[in-house]
Amino acid sequence: GNKFTTMFSDITDRKRAEEALRESADLLEKTIFSLLDAVLIIDADTVKIVNCNPAASAIFGYSRQEMLGQTTLFLHVNQASLDEFRQHLYSDMETGKDFMFLPEFKMKRKDGTVFISEHSVVPLINKQGRRTGWVSVVRDITERKRAEEEIRQLNVNLEQRVKERTAELVHANRAKDEFLANMSHEL
Repeated sequence: GNKFTTMFSDITDRKRAEEALRESADLLEKTIFSLLDAVLIIDADTVKIVNCNPAASAIFGYSRQEMLGQTTLFLHVNQASLDEFRQHLYSDMETGKDFMFLPEFKMKRKDGTVFISEHSVVPLINKQGRRTGWVSVVRDITERKRAEEEIRQLNVNLEQRVKERTAELVHANRAKDEFLANMSHEL
């Protein structure tokens, strides 16, 4: 029965490993599914979207089906914008970085509106060390940029009010000084 026991424990180990892999894949899928940032998985050879999460549809306005199998050109403002994006991507990867971050980049929704986004891109590398694709995470930062602009404008307005009020006070002080000087002269 020794050979049988060894065979049985090999099968049990393999089943455990398969189960752990399934659980790990399930966790990863659920995590990506729950993110509020768009996640696009892009194939290295075809440069086409092979997978994306619900946030990608919500942010860009396309259904998952409309996005799958397309290159990302339709998400960029124009070809020049895509070329600029790829230039950043490839120059970062060639300098040995395994991560690209673009803090402010314009992208386009299905309805044609342009929005400002942040991008994190990580290459997918297989066991042989070959790049098989990319994971691209896109965050819509339109609201944040709007809030920053609002704060900047409030600061400009505040500085203007402070200047105006300071000028009023200086003027009032001069008038008071003149009045006092006249009074003391009269006295």
